[in-house]
Amino acid sequence: MSTKKEGKLSLSTLVAVAAGNVIGAGVITTTGLAIAQTGRSAWISYGLAVLFGFLWLYPTCLWTSFTKSRGGAYTQISACMGKLAGGIFSLWWLPMFLMSALMGTALGMYVNSVLPILPVKWTGILISTVFFVINLFGVNVMSKIQKPLTVILIVGLLAFVVVGMGHLNEGAFDFSQPDYFMNGAGGLLNGLMLLIYSTSGHSLVSSLSWDAENPKKNIPLAIMITTGIILVLYMGVAFVDANVLPIAEVAGQPLTYVAKAIFPGPLFIAFIVAGPIMALATSVNAGYQTMSAPVLGAIKNGWLPPVIGKTNKYGAPWIIYTFMWLLCVVPMLFGVSLNALTSYTVMTMRISSLLGLIAALYIPKKFNDEWKKSWLYMPDGLFYFVVWAAIITNVIAIFLNIRTLSAGMFIANLAVVAALTLYGVVRNKTGKTIDSSEYTFED
Repeated sequence: MSTKKEGKLSLSTLVAVAAGNVIGAGVITTTGLAIAQTGRSAWISYGLAVLFGFLWLYPTCLWTSFTKSRGGAYTQISACMGKLAGGIFSLWWLPMFLMSALMGTALGMYVNSVLPILPVKWTGILISTVFFVINLFGVNVMSKIQKPLTVILIVGLLAFVVVGMGHLNEGAFDFSQPDYFMNGAGGLLNGLMLLIYSTSGHSLVSSLSWDAENPKKNIPLAIMITTGIILVLYMGVAFVDANVLPIAEVAGQPLTYVAKAIFPGPLFIAFIVAGPIMALATSVNAGYQTMSAPVLGAIKNGWLPPVIGKTNKYGAPWIIYTFMWLLCVVPMLFGVSLNALTSYTVMTMRISSLLGLIAALYIPKKFNDEWKKSWLYMPDGLFYFVVWAAIITNVIAIFLNIRTLSAGMFIANLAVVAALTLYGVVRNKTGKTIDSSEYTFED
């Protein structure tokens, strides 16, 4: 007899959401940039990036293996480090909404490349609005749409790999070729750093723990399965992208440059739909649920005005979703570019993920009995080795990322972090915040 609970998200659905979250525009746009750094060995950089990305999100697997919660990483940090740390994390998370806003414009551009008769601006606004409306009907409707879109996306990228294998240049598997390991170990590392931030977005599926079937098993499994999927896809895509045309031609170019060379006209159009458009569509669709979760948890605990968290009859937080939708469509409507603005949110993105890793250090002492019952339980020595490895590599990545910022951009990023932190400290002192994170050790 089936044990599936009505209305609960199955493992396959969770994988669809996780894959849709992580497979975004990054694989389309940054693979060529990595090729410019390390040549044909970009696929090795991508493989390492996926493995390091998994190291960063493995503590999320450990936390979700013995808890069921609302609020995603916000709840984990609050439970482990206290309400102030959780509140500040949720405030640092707010600029993330700007990143998702970029996807609307990109969607319009890719659809316009297939159907030039459709204007970029209005097409982007229309598609963004469709996904906004879908999410207003709740998590179950969103997930039903997400599944087929994710399947199309994975099939599209696999087709790129399979067809591309038939068009490889000579020496594709010869590591002694001069186009392999261009710029030595430094080039390989630079490629890794360019790619790594497109390899860990599937941890956001943890925000659906409360809505999942058998969450303590299926949330970690969804993250692990998705890691396996992107390891194969990303390495395959990068291998083909770097080994079909001369490096000088593809360095710095988007994935569509090689796709045009290996797919005949109609198939190229099909790839644009199944690849870039589906990558963006799945990220936008899942993003409403997963991106808003940490903020919604914070709203319930008084970090932001409670009216913002109001839900409709389908359980969708329509005010937050409307805010996210407006962030997407208003800039498109008035032709405002968000690229420069989002550059000033780099540090909040990086340090918020670091705070989640630090919170994991509290698990063995604060939740010792529950942690020992986890199916992912490991001895303390191994646990701390894994978590500290994740923390140290994350700090190194933050440092390397900061080095790429201009002095003005660094100061602006620092100002954003400081302002949000100050607000959190002041808000906490008003007595309006509470410590009532929603998590349980029961299924």
